[in-house]
Amino acid sequence: IPLEDASIDKAILANVFHEFENRRHLIDELHRILRMNGHAFIIDWKYEAMEMGPPLEHRIAKRHVVRDFKSRGFRLAHDWDIYELNYVLEFVKTGKSL
Repeated sequence: IPLEDASIDKAILANVFHEFENRRHLIDELHRILRMNGHAFIIDWKYEAMEMGPPLEHRIAKRHVVRDFKSRGFRLAHDWDIYELNYVLEFVKTGKSL
């Protein structure tokens, strides 16, 4: 990501997280560009078969997203269940990335 280290307060990824091949690298980049206590919001398709959105095999269960963010220097701040088709997760940068 062409941004300087610790240069932003918030990042929002809406319905794209499942598209990245190397999601851990993306999380590391988010960690790099976010200031300490910066927030990353992930909105993505629920891990359920449905008529819209990507096929189930492309979706990521939110428990896996939470695990990956927690393992790379973030804590889960909020888990909203406000949309029928999507989950919304808010992470806060708390420590060093791997």
